[in-house]
Amino acid sequence: MHGHRSDVPGSATPIAIGDAGTGALCAHDGNPAGDVDYWAFTGQAGTTIELQVDAAKLGLLVDPFVALFASDGTTRLAFNDDADGADPRLQFSIVTTGTYYAAVTDAVGNNGNPFPYTLHVRSIVPGPGDPITVRAENLGFPLGLAVGSTGDLFVGDVAGNRVVRVSGQGAVTTFAAGIPQPLGLAFDASGQLLVASLDGTVYRVTSQGQATRFITDAGFPFWIAVARDGRIWLTDVSDRSLRRYSAAGRLEAQFDGIAIGGSGPGPLAIGPSGEPYVSNFTEIWKLVDGQFHRVFTNGVLIWAFAFDVAGNIYVPAPTAGRIQLFDGTGTVLTDPFAVGPDAPQAVAFGRDATGATVARLFATDPQAGRVIEMNPAGVAHPGLPVGFTAPFTPEAAAAGLLGGDGLSVADRQFLDGIGNHNGRFDVGDFQAYLRTLNGLPGSAP
Repeated sequence: MHGHRSDVPGSATPIAIGDAGTGALCAHDGNPAGDVDYWAFTGQAGTTIELQVDAAKLGLLVDPFVALFASDGTTRLAFNDDADGADPRLQFSIVTTGTYYAAVTDAVGNNGNPFPYTLHVRSIVPGPGDPITVRAENLGFPLGLAVGSTGDLFVGDVAGNRVVRVSGQGAVTTFAAGIPQPLGLAFDASGQLLVASLDGTVYRVTSQGQATRFITDAGFPFWIAVARDGRIWLTDVSDRSLRRYSAAGRLEAQFDGIAIGGSGPGPLAIGPSGEPYVSNFTEIWKLVDGQFHRVFTNGVLIWAFAFDVAGNIYVPAPTAGRIQLFDGTGTVLTDPFAVGPDAPQAVAFGRDATGATVARLFATDPQAGRVIEMNPAGVAHPGLPVGFTAPFTPEAAAAGLLGGDGLSVADRQFLDGIGNHNGRFDVGDFQAYLRTLNGLPGSAP
């Protein structure tokens, strides 16, 4: 099938799912970005489609991209560039039967010289995480993701220099403004949100959204995670190190990540054994006794991943437009787990009103400016609990305050670290500890 010039959806060339169409793109009519070809097809609810453009693989020095639009011709549902070498490919699960539009154009313009392409429109088998549900949209460029104790989502909007809060009902509010280009997010042992910023600072944000500089000795803090003992792990892209800090933000150790290759260490998560796992963007490694060990290699870009309680790893692959599921050894369990995301970059499991992690998986989708949820019916296990877990009960902490011996030296040091840092465990530290029990943003007082 051959397409004609179709710069608006109303003149789109019809194409059927299962067919391929050929066209040619060029700059014209004063549009420096070049031609836009629209193709129209009928999509049935419950169908997952794949749009793939072949142009660069034909030996051409071009950079096309493809977008999918809803029946109104203006609502962009998905977008992809460079998923297949320099050629794009996107996948999308259709929820409503109707007419859809595929738009093919050139990312950089082609100086008026037309080049040919082939568009493939296929039906594919969706993953168990499809169809997705949009939980928030129009968020600029949402990247990092953390979940509060009542299930509210906290998202770093890189474009807006802010952290937004998404309630369980989908209401979006600005939680903390003025944080330059927020990257990784995690809650610390005192229930405050830690935000790695492109300005070289890790900010600490109170439940009222007040941000202060917390860690300032990293050159380019990228991703952040909090272990069960309250220690803070941070990747620093400037010297390619993995850093460990006390709960109070004091640097304790630094591990050279240059040996793992790639561009890492980058995205970071704490595994089931309490050890940090990092991505170098094509592989996942874990730190054991101060040494990095490769867990597995993937064929596509790996971004910020999450563990479930069974030790399985949910891995966003933004350039491939899907989420994959691996076991703890790197064996593929489900690929794709979900193909509905546009270019997913961070995933996190939800929590219920008690703070318990549940079998609901969320992701940021920066290119589309949204936060999405996978189909809960396809999520087999709850998420691995993240963040601080006290190794003692409130009763043991109270007894320790009154002179009992139920707390270890390490416990007392930890309590002082989340409290007033005066070198001993006292009433101020005990009050700070009690706040952590329900102190994440959105918790009841």
